[in-house]
Amino acid sequence: MADRGRVLTQLEQQARWINQPIAAFVIATVIEQAERDNGVRRIRQDTFGRADEQLREALAAAVERGELRPGVEEHPVGLVCRVLGPLLFQRFMLGIPLEEAMVVRTVDAALALWLPDA
Repeated sequence: MADRGRVLTQLEQQARWINQPIAAFVIATVIEQAERDNGVRRIRQDTFGRADEQLREALAAAVERGELRPGVEEHPVGLVCRVLGPLLFQRFMLGIPLEEAMVVRTVDAALALWLPDA
């Protein structure tokens, strides 16, 4: 699949951090404080709001190579949400540590929607 290894590597690094106990505290604090503090809102944007930038480039390259259907490169935020949403829910709402296999399945499911024959 298109740049699957690159996406998986980035998400596996994030999963290792998310699995640390301090991650829940940091993420919850940033989310809560960003609702009323512009400085923290900028930190949230700088930290979490750029997840789609590198992905957009990888998606555009995959479209050029014919690995994904055109249009996917216009929706990197949606793809990030389809991947990170289930992972964050599993870790923080259900309390289940993220395993590599879960990351792989989630990335594959998100990219499958944009395969040429989908």
